Amino acid sequence: ATEFCGLRWSRFGMIASGASKQAELNKLLDENYMIRRSKKDVLPQLPEVIRQTIRIADETLPKTENVLQLFSENAKFKAESQEFKEWLEETLENRGKTLVFAHHSVLLDLAETIFKEKKWKYIKIDGSVSSEVRQELVKKYQSDPDIKGALLSETAAGIGTNFTEADTSIFLEMHWSHTTIAQCEGRNDRPGQLKNVLLMYPLMTDFEDYLQKMVFGKLSNTKRIIDGGIADSVEDMSILKMISIQYGVPIQKGKSAK
Repeated sequence: ATEFCGLRWSRFGMIASGASKQAELNKLLDENYMIRRSKKDVLPQLPEVIRQTIRIADETLPKTENVLQLFSENAKFKAESQEFKEWLEETLENRGKTLVFAHHSVLLDLAETIFKEKKWKYIKIDGSVSSEVRQELVKKYQSDPDIKGALLSETAAGIGTNFTEADTSIFLEMHWSHTTIAQCEGRNDRPGQLKNVLLMYPLMTDFEDYLQKMVFGKLSNTKRIIDGGIADSVEDMSILKMISIQYGVPIQKGKSAK
């Protein structure tokens, strides 16, 4: 922590979630612990991946008691928005096989409502689905061209699933863990993918603007350190802590951002 995590002290206590001596860390990992081949080296034929941010609205969320409630209120706001539903419906109408990611059930339920109304075939994987059933659903999605959508929990379906038949991923909301987002982005950007992959991030609130900046900043820093570059100057603390300080509320009820 002292050598490579940007150890420092603040009024919240010790913070060791940053990045320091990055070139030295990359050299240490590369020579002793890490065997890594980049995608461009081993999979030069893999199609391009495009991230697209879509500005649907520019609303300000009301103040909440804690950070986790901010995420919940943001999801509820989008799920209840007719404008957001219309955008999602039109986007799904114009895309082929699509992965739809969310963390909160209200947003997955919204997507499921649209699929039912349109009579589109789909699968759904959330925390209630066992690992055995998940694999069966993935096989079904991959083999059946009539299944248009996969409605996926970001934490339940972001690892160990292969959805190369889909060329579009829609993130109805962003998770606070950049590694979770990275795993989800890789569900259809993997060996076997023959089309360009489009990753869509629809935003509606100031909270989502800030969250996306932090998540993408962390993703960029991780990639640069592994590749031997220098990280950008994104705050050296967890995203939940950054949001806690930015909005002046604890991370969860009864807990401060320490």
